[in-house]
Amino acid sequence: MISNAGGSMAIAAANAALKMIREHSCNTPLGVMVGGPIFLKQPELAMRVKADAAAVSAPTAVILAQKLLDLGVCGRVRASILA
Repeated sequence: MISNAGGSMAIAAANAALKMIREHSCNTPLGVMVGGPIFLKQPELAMRVKADAAAVSAPTAVILAQKLLDLGVCGRVRASILA
């Protein structure tokens, strides 16, 4: 989890975790979403942690996940943010 106080160490940890997930996943078109108020306040964090998408609420996460699946490009769309 990245918090306002987390700083660069939290970003580095999130980066490392997402990299490991992608490297070890049997699902090669894996898409990773992040979310929460921090991404509304600092949308660039989604790109910094190399997430495929970010949503600021649960309802928008569902819509965004469906769009990624419909496009068939999970793992290819970087830091799409729906408000």
